[in-house]
Amino acid sequence: MKKRLGPGHLKTLECASLNALLLALNSQTRAAETACIATHEAMTTELGPEHPYTLEAMGHLVQIYQMQSRFLEAVDTANSLAKIVSSAPTETRPQILHSRCIRAESELKMGNYATAELELGDVTKVAQASFKDNRLENLHYQSTLALAYNHCAKNEQAEDLAGRVLRKQLKIYTTRHGHGERGFNEEKVAEEDMTSQIAMIINIASLEPLHSIIEKLIDQGFILTLRPPVLETLWVIALILQQKEDPASLELAIRLLQALWDRFVQGGQVESQDALRVRYDLALAIRRKAEAETSHENGDKRLGESAEHLRNVYRSRSQVLGHENPETLSARLELIITNCTLGRWEEMLSLAEVSEREKLEKSPEQVDFFSSSSLDQKSWTLVQSESRKIADLHEAKLGENHPETLKSLLWVLAVQALLGDIATATKTSEKILRRLKMVRTQRLVESIHLERKLALVVVVFDRHWADIILRGTRETIQEKRDFMPETWQMLDKMINGELSRLEHMSR
Repeated sequence: MKKRLGPGHLKTLECASLNALLLALNSQTRAAETACIATHEAMTTELGPEHPYTLEAMGHLVQIYQMQSRFLEAVDTANSLAKIVSSAPTETRPQILHSRCIRAESELKMGNYATAELELGDVTKVAQASFKDNRLENLHYQSTLALAYNHCAKNEQAEDLAGRVLRKQLKIYTTRHGHGERGFNEEKVAEEDMTSQIAMIINIASLEPLHSIIEKLIDQGFILTLRPPVLETLWVIALILQQKEDPASLELAIRLLQALWDRFVQGGQVESQDALRVRYDLALAIRRKAEAETSHENGDKRLGESAEHLRNVYRSRSQVLGHENPETLSARLELIITNCTLGRWEEMLSLAEVSEREKLEKSPEQVDFFSSSSLDQKSWTLVQSESRKIADLHEAKLGENHPETLKSLLWVLAVQALLGDIATATKTSEKILRRLKMVRTQRLVESIHLERKLALVVVVFDRHWADIILRGTRETIQEKRDFMPETWQMLDKMINGELSRLEHMSR
């Protein structure tokens, strides 16, 4: 196209912008970033900064930064985009909403849940008033808002909204056109069979409650036929189900995540970032299920399954995103935690602990990195060193108050406590508590949950300090209960239970 139309032609630039986004979606984020920046600069020169294609290219750059976990740059670029769009002609109003949505998505990934929820709520309201409710972009805004509700622990609102979006999407996308190349294979499925299956999915969409829809989609194998926007909403629903306290919801979340993972496997997309995200969440859900098992044998089996998923996610992300990418680091940390729970330590995948002879004779995939023996002092010291590196890198790349940074630090604290390094553990616990108080406005419920976990670790080495932390948490719950009507009673009961157990231990 460059040769036929020239590098500055409208269609050439449009294709270049789309190519940059496709590179990113195929996990070539560095090449995508370079191509997108060059295309945006060319569009600014040739078309002007307010041209719809120029604005679209800028939006693609925000998405690329998100895929690279460069959330601060994503937010800054999204803010610049929103500022330009807001002064553009009125016919770009859909782009105003789009730019605000991707800015809110960046805020969500930064851990600014309250800001993201407010922005997405307003975007959704304006979009519904301005366009048809079933417009595809509107449904995307609503699905993202449901995710924000979930992060803010507004579980009922999240489930209700995600359920409504799913029902609409099933009816919109469940057509011959909606299935497209990734849907029913028309060469293999007879005309009457296809018509029958489409009718069944549309019928399923009208079921109540939401659990029934999910179960039917899984049992009938229809998730394998659904389009990416529907899969995205199903992923959001899986996260909502995980947040619930009942075992049935967790089990359904695992089944749904497994079905979504199978969909990516069937489509040959196992290395895509969406696939790895689903597999990562599946691993964590399985581990949570393992923690509730009464049988050690069943628990260890599930933990082993979780570790296998995490190991593959870590290796894939290392290859695609790099060893120091925040998402790679998170998978690495969760793998360490899972293996420590199993009582075994994964040696560095750099083969630092493997003998020179094994390095020469075996490839990394062939080396047995695990030991079935219980962890000793030396093993825990290695765990502490590796975990500390991950926490430091998370802080450097995401910021000191990012959710992943705080989770990493909490694990480091747990290891310090196990090793009996009381002075260092006390300083780490004070740092975590200080940071949790700083994020109250943005992540109220999550910060309370982490404070409880902090106290449960601190009680190992200082019961008095743990008591102070829990009492402060209880005061926060009482002060902020109007801001969390769905969860404050449960949180208050949970913290009071911990304080009662602590008082009993001190007798």
